[in-house]
Amino acid sequence: MREQKYKEAIKANDPKALVVIIKMIYQRKQQRLAQGKKCTATDTKYFQIAEKLLYEELGTAIGKPKQEIVDTIVEHIGQNSV
Repeated sequence: MREQKYKEAIKANDPKALVVIIKMIYQRKQQRLAQGKKCTATDTKYFQIAEKLLYEELGTAIGKPKQEIVDTIVEHIGQNSV
């Protein structure tokens, strides 16, 4: 069921849906790590796909390379978590 949601979000290639998937998988990963478990292969796969699609979409929309988008997002997250 979870994988089906991932597939639907990837297929739609909607940035909002991709952000939801990334956030959901990230939170799930943190919970599993806290329990001493690894992230599932399915979660890892869809997290990477969603990230790639989102960063490429944002890069195209803004006119910046993917890595610059990644750096900007990481920087923004770092500033908000202080």
